Amino acid sequence: MAKKRKKLVDTAAEINQENPNKVFIVAAVLIFVFSFIFVSVIYQGITRTMRVYDETIDSIRNVSNVNSELLTTNTNLLMLVSGTASSDPTNTINDIHSSFDNITNELTAYEAYKKSDAELRRYKHAKAFIDAYRARVEVMLSDFIGGDSTVDVRRNTYVQEIHPLQTTAIEMFSVTIELSEKAIEDKIVRIRRAFMVAELVIVGVTIAAEIAIFIISQISKRNRESLAKQAAEIEAATKKFKHTKEKASEMAYTNILTGLKNRYALDNDLTPRLESDQFNVAVFDLDNFRSINDMYGYDFGDEYLAMVAERLKADYNNDAEIYNITGNEFCFVFNREVSDMQAARISEHVIQTLSEWYTVANLNVQLTASGSTYHYLPGDCMSVSALLVKLDNVLRDAKRNGGNMVLQVMGI
Repeated sequence: MAKKRKKLVDTAAEINQENPNKVFIVAAVLIFVFSFIFVSVIYQGITRTMRVYDETIDSIRNVSNVNSELLTTNTNLLMLVSGTASSDPTNTINDIHSSFDNITNELTAYEAYKKSDAELRRYKHAKAFIDAYRARVEVMLSDFIGGDSTVDVRRNTYVQEIHPLQTTAIEMFSVTIELSEKAIEDKIVRIRRAFMVAELVIVGVTIAAEIAIFIISQISKRNRESLAKQAAEIEAATKKFKHTKEKASEMAYTNILTGLKNRYALDNDLTPRLESDQFNVAVFDLDNFRSINDMYGYDFGDEYLAMVAERLKADYNNDAEIYNITGNEFCFVFNREVSDMQAARISEHVIQTLSEWYTVANLNVQLTASGSTYHYLPGDCMSVSALLVKLDNVLRDAKRNGGNMVLQVMGI
């Protein structure tokens, strides 16, 4: 390119000696050629950058789809683990297999695009966790189909082995998306700098060059609109992924049947308070609840528990944080402004609420309930599990004494 420009300049000098009027023509030709070359180079650079940009957008979409399928798989697994799947769990198992097939397709598509070393390393780690996660899920599904595992075994397997693998894979893919977004931002910065240089160079030439500037500005405008549109798509995909992640986190800490916070949420909420806080806490358990399941079936029992939970939320949500820590056991962590006497009085009312008649499937059902309360002081227990053990021991004493009562944890 430099040799061509030098040759044109020499030609212009020769023409200037022969006929000064031809200098303007040569100058116009030089401007045109230079502008044409410059615009061509910029256009090719933009085209290549946009192609890379589009590939990056597609790869981010692939990763987002993988995360969505992982969350869908997790939802189906929770249904199998908790026993809330349909009477024929085959459909749920097929959905899980379908999600894994979709994940494989998305990963295959993702691997076809060029990636930075950092993205590639993070992707390999995430894929390793997905492979381990899928292998462990397949084993659990095989045991489930063969009837080789109980609900408790499946729940423990999910909590201790499967869920950590799924959570780690999602986190690693989230980092992969962040790395891709950073790469896109760098590309945008480079494009903008290229535009600035182009404008500075072309402004320094003649009116013919200004026409080229107008053309480039139109190209730039279209590219910026395209970039803005694609950036909006990225932002929408990111918001969707964030919302999906929040929903998955919420599901991990919520009892699917009753909609109340579960045992893991209680541990997460109370652990930071054990060393420095004091509060009133109580647990309540329906007496002889197994008789409901034995007499009317598990679906009937589930609907009964759901109605009880709704009643507890409606009556006591302003007094305490309510948790459904096991099937028919509820835990109340009373608000700070609730005194010891108020907590005791509310606990008696809770027993009355649990002992009322409930109409389920046109049948009137009534069970008594027992409870235990505890005025917790800082440092009383090393863990939430230890706290629950003390409450449950007193709760069992109440049941052995006939139930339908609330006892206070003493001698702590």
